[in-house]
Amino acid sequence: MINIGGAHHRQVFAQFGAALFQCQALEGRLSVLLALAESPGPHEGTREDLQALLDLLHRRPLGVLIARYCKSGLIPDGYEPRLAEALALRNHLAHHYFSENMGKLASPEGRNEMIVELNQHAASMREVEQEIAVFTKQWHTKHGITDEAIKAAEEEIMRGYV
Repeated sequence: MINIGGAHHRQVFAQFGAALFQCQALEGRLSVLLALAESPGPHEGTREDLQALLDLLHRRPLGVLIARYCKSGLIPDGYEPRLAEALALRNHLAHHYFSENMGKLASPEGRNEMIVELNQHAASMREVEQEIAVFTKQWHTKHGITDEAIKAAEEEIMRGYV
C-alpha cells in the first residue's frame, strides 16, 4: 500500500483537482451559453424559464452538453474534434487517471511526472474553455448583448449564491 499522506502527494492531488476544475469550468461555460442560446428571449420567456433551463443544463454531463453545443450552430465548422478531445480527456481524468498511474505515486520522479502531466491537462482544458469564451463573445455581439448587460446578469446570478 502506498502512503499518500505526504506533501508531494498532496501536490499531485491538488493538480488533479485543478485539472478537474477546468473540466467543470468548460461544463459551466457550455451550460450558460446553451441556456442563453436556447432560451426564448426576454420578451417571450421569464427569468424563471431561463433559470429552469440553466438548472437542467447544469445537471447534464459534458458529453451531452458538447453534443447539444455541436448541434446548436454556435461553433465554427471543424471545431467538433477539439471538443471530442476535451471530452475524452475529461473522461480519462475522472475514470482512469489514477488507476493507470498508481505506480507513479510510489516515487518522487513519478509524482513529478504526474504533476507536469496534470498541469498540461489543466492547461488544455483551460484553452478549450477560453476558445468557447471567444465563441460566446461572438454570439453576444451578434445578438446585441453588451458587456454591461452580461456583468449585470452575472452579478444578479452571484447574489443568488452568496
